[in-house]
Amino acid sequence: MIGKKLAIQVELRREQLKKLQLAEEHYTEKMTLAEKEKQELLDQARSTSRDLMKESEILAQAKAEALMKEANYRVFAIIEGGKREVEKERKTMLAHMKSHILDISVRLNEKMF
Repeated sequence: MIGKKLAIQVELRREQLKKLQLAEEHYTEKMTLAEKEKQELLDQARSTSRDLMKESEILAQAKAEALMKEANYRVFAIIEGGKREVEKERKTMLAHMKSHILDISVRLNEKMF
């Protein structure tokens, strides 16, 4: 009877060991799949990050170019405005000089005659 009980206990332990071994294999398989999925997610995140960085660089470069064009336009407008102002001032000075020269000429003619 003790031999039969011992045989049953040994059989139960074998079954438990078999279940534990299956559970361990299942656990190992799940961990392998989880590790693979983790690596795929990390690779995808890195790829997305690189894509976003490239896109950000492109957008930043486009914005910088737009700002430079705007700045160049403003500088050109300021320079052109300055040129027009200088030309206007030159014409005003010439008119004053002509008027002054004419005035002096008239006075000289008055004194001479």
